[in-house]
Order: sequence, then structure tokens, then C-alpha cells
Amino acid sequence: EHDIQGYETARERGARVLFNRPLPMNSFHNVVGMFGKNIHTHLPGEPMIEKIHLRKGRNVFVMQCGFHPYMFSWGLVVENPYYSITKEDGAYEIKDIPAGEYEVSVWHPGMKTYLEKKVLVEAGKTLTVDFQYESPKGRRSVHEMQENPHFGLEMLGEGVEIVPSLRKQIP
Repeated sequence: EHDIQGYETARERGARVLFNRPLPMNSFHNVVGMFGKNIHTHLPGEPMIEKIHLRKGRNVFVMQCGFHPYMFSWGLVVENPYYSITKEDGAYEIKDIPAGEYEVSVWHPGMKTYLEKKVLVEAGKTLTVDFQYESPKGRRSVHEMQENPHFGLEMLGEGVEIVPSLRKQIP
């Protein structure tokens, strides 16, 4: 298996993100032709180091697997050290913020818009700020499972159950 993973580099070195080298493919990844002959063996390439240049005013980018268009990940540039990635339940925590007035922004790739709130952080106190996106109307969520009778083993009269899974890798 392979995936797209990003890791933040040390903050004192500036705004940089490190992406891993593609993992070697497992034996189930090979594409087999009609008579059992392997017609494609997917091999990892050499590591690449490239800078991503965003135009002025842009801070969101997407990374996509060159072999599987459904495998992708988002990157969001943050210009200060006060940010967090939410946990599975949506909770987040940002520590050691100096007292003062701030604007807190959240972003979700399925919504592609920011939600923002102005807050006052007081010294030595804890502040709770809740955000909630409205569910999209008139379109499906990118995270919904969809039935498609036009593709798959069902066309051959065989049933197949695909169970999506999520494995997190901590750097």
C-alpha cells in the first residue's frame, strides 16, 4: 500500500513541510491481465525534493497520487505557530497563546471555506471556541459511501463487500 503523508518540519527553520518517499507496493497492487499475466508492476521512484510556490493570497494546496486519483491529501499554509489539527471527535487545543485579541479560523477540505471568530485571550485563562459547519445541501459529502452498480464484481453476478479503513501514522 502507499499513501500521501505530510510532516511539519521544525518551526525554527521556517515554514516547510516534509513528505515521505512513496512506500514499496505490496504484492496485491500489481495489475493482472485477462490470463493471469502481470501487466504492470508499480515500483517506487527516486525521492524528489521540490518547493511548492503558492501565488500571493493562496494558502491551500492538494497532493494527489499519480496512479490513483481518489488518493489525495490537502495542505494548508499557516503563517504563525498557533494552530492545531482536530482530533477524530473534532476537538482541538492550542497552547501558550499570549494574551490579546485574535481571529480564530477553521478550514475543512469538504467545505473549502473558512469559518472565523474574533476572540479575546486572557492571561492564565482557558478559552473555549466552538465551530460548526452546516451540512452541504444539494450535493453529496465527499466522505459518503456510494453504491455504483455499473462497476465491480456485481456485474459478473458476484457480491463483494468493501469496508473502508483509516490508519493514522504518527511521525
